[in-house]
Amino acid sequence: MTGSFDLLLTAESLFPPRTGIGNYTFNLHRELLLRPEIGRLVLLAGLRRLESVPDHAATPAATPIADRPISPLRRLAHESGLAMAAWSAVYRARLRLALKAPGSFPGDPLGWVRTRRDALYHEPNMIPRPYGGICVSTFQDLAWHRFPDALPVERLRWIERHLPRALAQSTRIITTTDFVRREVMSVLGVPGDRVDVVPLGVGPEYHPRSPAELEPVLSRHGLEHGRYLLTVGTIEPRKNLRRLLAAYGALPASVQRLAPLVVVGASGWRNAAELADMDALVARGAVRYLGYVGAGDLPFVFAGARGFAAVSLYEGYGLPPLEAMASGVPVLCSAGTAMEEVTTGCARLADPLDEAEIGIRLRELVEDEDGNRFLVGRGLRRSAALTWAACAEGTIASYRMALGAGAVAGATGISD
Repeated sequence: MTGSFDLLLTAESLFPPRTGIGNYTFNLHRELLLRPEIGRLVLLAGLRRLESVPDHAATPAATPIADRPISPLRRLAHESGLAMAAWSAVYRARLRLALKAPGSFPGDPLGWVRTRRDALYHEPNMIPRPYGGICVSTFQDLAWHRFPDALPVERLRWIERHLPRALAQSTRIITTTDFVRREVMSVLGVPGDRVDVVPLGVGPEYHPRSPAELEPVLSRHGLEHGRYLLTVGTIEPRKNLRRLLAAYGALPASVQRLAPLVVVGASGWRNAAELADMDALVARGAVRYLGYVGAGDLPFVFAGARGFAAVSLYEGYGLPPLEAMASGVPVLCSAGTAMEEVTTGCARLADPLDEAEIGIRLRELVEDEDGNRFLVGRGLRRSAALTWAACAEGTIASYRMALGAGAVAGATGISD
């Protein structure tokens, strides 16, 4: 197919706290706006049409955990999936009202935008809304299948209920690694010729920075350049934070004094044990919990670290290790996951189930300066080859294959 085409892009993930899918959507949207192939790009959030991208950089860091009591009711909601259940009930009620509005297509929740069905719809988060036109869906990972106990029950049931429709509705599926592509084929039975691998990129804001450049931001968070280890990710079981904390907590006190562990990430779900373990290490002064850090400060926090660690049980890509590599920081990540594919010989690897091995690699991040310099050089070269422009290029190629398969030719439009 040639010519331009219009695009619908789901954008709930752009609202803070913005995590991996939100970063993917934000950067992809930014690049797609620059591409002549895209005619008009409409962002959809729930039953609303977004006129602009929500501000992310100005979001302040969360209150440290030691100073922020978590109510039993809030913790129960996270662990039981009550928040997801409430959201789903509200969404279904609003959807029924929207479908009765003039100009909507019967059975088509996107009809409220009054789109023509020849606009392509891209769902960055696996499960698209019902839509009568051509659809491309990104499957970030199959964590719900590999680690069902790590998800809220309501979220798991929602995925299981809608997954068959998502697979039938998606003309093409994008994965960000060969690791996930193989899982989509083997677990979900999707033919390989329907699945496109499009790696994520790393933004130009992630690059090495001088101590003088870092000082104003780091001092605001109580950090010193080169005097901390960093881990970034939502606080939830799949991230394996408990083993990382245990491995770090077993390191000699001299190592901990030289490089305390800084944890960055919003509180997720089923994380009572993680929060309790972190509380104990915070009380000892070995760990700092910054909570959610906005996009304006996060690249500085990355660039100031002595080393970065991500020992998740499972990832579909692993964007934070790539961002650390681009920032000139040595990386430790989990062997046998997609992160090993992404870092390709540019990181230390550890079995995520082996606390002793994690501890050895953490100590190397602190003390092995020659090894760190070698990894930093390789990491900078690897990360330079992975850009959001290349991600957009690959994504548009997938769009064109989907439009060709759907027999949609020429320019399309969206009526106001």
